[in-house]
Amino acid sequence: ACEDVTTGLAALEAERPDVLLTDLGLPDGSGVDLIEHARAKLPATRCMVVTVLGDEPTVLRAIEAGASG
Repeated sequence: ACEDVTTGLAALEAERPDVLLTDLGLPDGSGVDLIEHARAKLPATRCMVVTVLGDEPTVLRAIEAGASG
């Protein structure tokens, strides 16, 4: 569990998880940054989003980045 993009990126590299579960609104950026990193560097990692941000542009950006759900 990480509280921001910075620690999330470090955890992705260190842990290489099977699943990334992220919020889109993080204190120092967007969960989309984590999704893009995972898709580029960890192609086997499935990316999922849980967020209160439900506006269409935000959701589409996450899907385009590689979120599968």
